[in-house]
Amino acid sequence: NPSGTARVVVALDSDQTSAHRKLTGRVALYIRHGGDRLSVGERIGFTSTLRRVEGFGNFGEPDWEAVNARQGLFVSAFAWNEQDIERLPPSAGSTKGHAVPATPGSRLTRLLGDDPAAALVIALVTGDRTRLDSTTVDSMRAAGLAHVLAISGLHVGIVAGFVVWAVHALALRSPLARAGCDVVRPAAAAALVALVAYAAMGAGGVSVARASVSGALSLRALFIGPAARPFR
Repeated sequence: NPSGTARVVVALDSDQTSAHRKLTGRVALYIRHGGDRLSVGERIGFTSTLRRVEGFGNFGEPDWEAVNARQGLFVSAFAWNEQDIERLPPSAGSTKGHAVPATPGSRLTRLLGDDPAAALVIALVTGDRTRLDSTTVDSMRAAGLAHVLAISGLHVGIVAGFVVWAVHALALRSPLARAGCDVVRPAAAAALVALVAYAAMGAGGVSVARASVSGALSLRALFIGPAARPFR
């Protein structure tokens, strides 16, 4: 979230009981600082007051209560920072039947190892910042480079631009180009496929979707009009 607040969906452990009754279901947990470093499938403990999700927006704004209800979320909780979250050891009983999905970040971790530089590479490529230590994140923010850790137009543009350049350069050396065939449109088509695949892999959410739509429209422009110049 641009404001720095992370929203985490937590499945309550039915084996744990409150002072009054057993708790089950899911909760939208808002963490004001540092929540982006939590991993999918991680067990955590926290103390907070559960509040019913309600919409207080003006007329014409999205109904936040209805949006959460469609996701099966009816209550929310709040934690100020990561220090208010206790990381719990894995429990076979609480994770039974719920496999943690493999993410691009986890695959890169197995490939690159646990080196701090590898964590930075994973964040730059996939937007997964859960492996970065707080010192590195703070240093990136102080240097004004925090935006490169969020997958958005910069990353999507680099991927699409590189594929257009690479396919276009290879096509120019093929017999098809010497025969007068169009080599720009195949390059744009390949870039569109790469853009969709990268958007599906990234962890940027809305920013990736926005950049991908803009990139797709730009690639679509290569199919319109005569003698389109791909690098314009």
